[in-house]
Amino acid sequence: MHFALFGDAQLTAELYTFFCAFVLLGLIPLFTIKLVFREPLATYGLQLGNWRFGLKAFLVLAPIMIAATYPSSKAPEFIAEYPLFKGASSSPSMFLAHAGSYLLFYIGWETYFRGFMQFGLRRALGDWNSILVQTALSCILHIGKPAGEIYGSIIGALVWGIVAFRAQSILFVILLHWVLGVSLDFFICYLT
Repeated sequence: MHFALFGDAQLTAELYTFFCAFVLLGLIPLFTIKLVFREPLATYGLQLGNWRFGLKAFLVLAPIMIAATYPSSKAPEFIAEYPLFKGASSSPSMFLAHAGSYLLFYIGWETYFRGFMQFGLRRALGDWNSILVQTALSCILHIGKPAGEIYGSIIGALVWGIVAFRAQSILFVILLHWVLGVSLDFFICYLT
């Protein structure tokens, strides 16, 4: 017997994966910050911060990210890998459900790498070293993905690390990473 939300086992698997990333990479570090470290979440970039800079960075970087995903959407290795939920292209509502659930994944990912890790290591290692540590570790987790994504993850982690520190917030980085992922999936689903 199989359990499937909305009668779709693939969608259920995607939701499970994204929810687990949200809990393991997002909520557990947040609870650790509050209950173990007893520090404010803002210390880890969970605030609006310098929203003017964050908004400017988003408005400059989002179109670049969208444009960068288009050539990747034509590459066979990216088409084989994405979207993670292959049924995303079956209807606009399924794509929207996929895109919305993807946000859970990115909230978890960015909370862990740019928030918990990068902001958490800042006092001990300094700005650049904490950016380099989270870049190295997030890049390692891209091993097994298409080569272009692995190399892109290095650039992305460095840029997003700088943006997070400058904005004193990971919120804009969460949105940038989400825009990158959703635009790639959109191009693969609807323009290939």
